[in-house]
Order: sequence, then structure tokens, then C-alpha cells
Amino acid sequence: MTAPTAPGAPAAAAPPSRPAPGRRAATAPAFPPLTPGGPLPWAWPSLALAALATCLYGLGAGTVSADGDSSELTLVLATLGVAHPTGYPLYTLLGHGFGRLLGVAGVGWPQAAALWSAVAGGMAVGLLHALAARLLVGRGVPRTRASVVALLPAVLFAANPVWTYETTVAEVGALHLMWLVLALLTGEALARTSRPCSPRAALLAGLVLGAGLAHHLSSLLWSLPLAVVLWPRIARGGTRAWAAFAAGALVPPLAGAGLVAWRAADPAAVRWPLLEPTPASLWEHLTGAQYRHDLGRFAPSPAQASLLERHVYPGLGLALLGLGLAVTGPRGAGASPLLGAMLAGALAQTAFAFGYGVPDPASYFLPVLAAGFACVPVAVLHWPLTARIAGPLKPVAGVWIALLLPGWIGLAAERTRTLARFDERVRAMWASLPDEPGFVVWADDMAHKLREYQLLDGRGRALVVVDPVPLAHPVARARFVRAHGLDPFAGLGVPARLGDTAALADAVARSLNQGTELPVYRFEPAVSSVRRLVKPASAR
Repeated sequence: MTAPTAPGAPAAAAPPSRPAPGRRAATAPAFPPLTPGGPLPWAWPSLALAALATCLYGLGAGTVSADGDSSELTLVLATLGVAHPTGYPLYTLLGHGFGRLLGVAGVGWPQAAALWSAVAGGMAVGLLHALAARLLVGRGVPRTRASVVALLPAVLFAANPVWTYETTVAEVGALHLMWLVLALLTGEALARTSRPCSPRAALLAGLVLGAGLAHHLSSLLWSLPLAVVLWPRIARGGTRAWAAFAAGALVPPLAGAGLVAWRAADPAAVRWPLLEPTPASLWEHLTGAQYRHDLGRFAPSPAQASLLERHVYPGLGLALLGLGLAVTGPRGAGASPLLGAMLAGALAQTAFAFGYGVPDPASYFLPVLAAGFACVPVAVLHWPLTARIAGPLKPVAGVWIALLLPGWIGLAAERTRTLARFDERVRAMWASLPDEPGFVVWADDMAHKLREYQLLDGRGRALVVVDPVPLAHPVARARFVRAHGLDPFAGLGVPARLGDTAALADAVARSLNQGTELPVYRFEPAVSSVRRLVKPASAR
């Protein structure tokens, strides 16, 4: 019989209950609540994975520029120029220095630009592993186990064909993802400490978040939720801390804008043809306003639609589910405001990707896949039911990934071979043209390949490469008229929306051919055709 408790005295602690005979004790929560401090996961597995991924991506990187924006970005890195909006100044500045270092060893700019993506991509994979491991260790998982479990989401993401493409050609996506994971790690590090934030730590956090805006405008989709989550901790450090954070967040984008403005005013720089050294033009370029007509629709090309269905949508569902379960875990399971910021950023990024009507939107889903995959182990262990299911599924997941890897690596290798064959064809077509004054009309972003041959290889420098699509803009059109004394759209007008680029190229080529005595060539690598237009009788 239990003795009564005196009035006002604290109740005695209840003895631990024993399960009834034949029954197991109730399953305890998988994680204790998130607590500041504690051990950090081992660093060497993340470093080893980063080195391995960098080597593999480097082996897959081609020695020639790829399709899409690859040639333009290669030229921009080589000349420290200005790319299409939003300019990507951080990518350009760091990549230019990286390419200069490789140039000492005799590496050409097309290969150096691809290797720049490989290095950034490999570092992103290593940081992604570190993030997944830290999220697990912060919730009571032993360090060794956390490092092993974190390999599953990191490797699954690292071999995705959409990602391997970004890491083996000159593209901006690898550096963007590297920044994102670094920003998430910064947020996780500040969340682990209960001490007031020092000015130095606040400055570092501000620099990391601000660096995203110096590279890609979509970084705001992630940095704003992170800033909201980090602000209370930074504010506890006092005026010096939040002032240091604000200063750090402003320095990278302002420095990037300064680089774009400087190169826009330099007539010798390779730059986007619509950019002028005026405040209005700089603002339009840095904010991507020239692409606002693509907002509010989803229009992937047939090839991209197939890529999305096979390699993005299945992972997208898993990523968003993992983030949602991690955030809504049972009380006491260790959910943190950081996970909420990650979910907010992922939802915003997903909405942006589905609302940006470019023909190649697959890369815009990569940040969601990376953040979501990092949270899947946390989500699984948050919920008792999924934690019980996950045990036997671990070897199944490992086998599944092992079966996927050869096919995904094979896709990347075939892609590299296809790009090499295409570059060989374009080079041969370009070499067939006489190196004398004339105009070469090619309506494609890859027209930068021809400029690349001119500036980096010294071939066909007397020819003028004409891409009619950007020339439809009044700024580029006026610049062309000033440089060459003729209007490529004379008598044609400029369509409000550019649809059939082949028909546009034919029309511009005919207009140029009528307005000048110089030869005009219609360049069509898709059908292996390069032909010189016949002059009209009036021009003979």
C-alpha cells in the first residue's frame, strides 16, 4: 500500500512501468529532442566522397563545350565577361581564376570550364553527405552510423543523370547547389549552439547567404526562409551581430553587381548583347527582367519532358515527402526551425520550376532533390512506423541504387560522346567557310560555339556570327546597325514573340543578303548544312 502524500509536498516519481508478460515495451521515439552542442559527425567520409565525386565528374567532363549555354559560359569564363541574365558574377569570377590555374598546365578553356563544374559538383556532393550526417547526429544517432546512412541520399543524388549533366559541362547549376548545401550547413551549425551569436559568426553567415544572390537570383527562395530562422539567434548577439550579418549579406551581391557594371562598360569584353552600361539596363540584367515573359507557364521540350518523367518526378515526390515528414515529426522527435526553412525553400523552388516556361527546366528541380534527400533519413527515423519498415528496406535501397548506378553512368558517358560528335561536325562546317568578311546566321544559343572558335582557336575571325533571336531586341539591333551599317530586320519588323526560329533565321539571312555585298551563309548543323545565299539580281 502506497503512503499518502502530504498536502503541498511534491509527488514522488512514478516507478518505471514493466510490460505485461508476453508483451514488448512501447517503442521509444527514434530521436531525442534537438539539443545544442554534442559531437559532430566524422569529416573524412564527406571529404572522401567529395574527392571521389570530383574525380568521376572530371573523368566525364568533355574537352569541348556542350550544348545550351555551355559555349557562352566558356567564353565568359575565358574573358571574364558577362553571361546572360542574371550575369552569374560569382561563378564567373571564381571560374575565371580556376581556368587560369588549369591553363598553366595546358588545359584549354572548354575543358577547364567543364572541370569547374566537376569540382563544384563534387564539393556539393560531399557537403550534402555532411548535411545529412549532421542532421542525424544532432538527433542522437551515433556518428559512425550517421555517416553510413548519409551515404544513401548523397549517392542517390550524385548519380542522377540530370545532376551528372550539370557537373560535366560548363553550367551554373553545380555551383548553385554547392552554395545551397553550404548555406544549409551554416544554418545547421548556428542551430546547434545556444550561445549568443558572435559578430564573426554572424558576418560569416551573412556572407554565405549573400553569396547566393551574387550567383543566382533563385537563391532568394532559400536564403529568405533561412534568414528568418537564423535572425532570432543572430539578434541575441546584439547590435554588433546583426549589423555584421547585414553587412555580410550585402557585400557579395554588391560586389557582383559592380563586376557586371565594370564589364558592361568595357567594349572589349564578351557580354550579353542586350546589356548596356546604364543603371536601367544593369538592373534589368541583374534581376532577370528580360525573362519575365517566361513566368507563369510550364513548357519543357519533348526531350526534357522525358527526362523529367524518368529522373526528376519520382525523386521529387520522395524529396518533398521526406521534408514534410521531417518537419511534422511527432512531438519530441527533434524537428527544428531549420527543417521548416528547408521545406519552405523546397516548396518555393518547386513552384518556381513549374512556373518558369523555359524549354530546359530540369536543373531547377535539383535543389529540391538535394535538400529533400538529405532529410529522408531524418523523416524515416522520426516516425516509429517508418523506422520499423526502414530496417529491412536498407539493403533493398542499397541494391536498388547499385542497379541504377551503371545505367545512369552509362547515360552520362553516352551524352559526352554525343556532344563530342556534334562539336566535331560543327567544327568541320565552320572550317569549310573561307576566312574572309561575311555574315554567318545561326539561330541557336550554340551560336556561341562559332565565337568560341574565333576567340579561342583563331578560326574565321573575319566572319560575323549572327544569332537573330537576341538581335530582335532593340538594344542588340541598334548595336548591330552601329557596328555594321545595316539593319538585319530591314523590311521585316520584329515579332512580339519569337516562335519559329528557323523561319526567323531565314528571313534575317535574306535581309542581310539584300543589304550587303558581303557573302551571307545560313548555318544549320542540325541538318549538316551550311550554304551561301545567292545574291539578288539587283545586288550583282
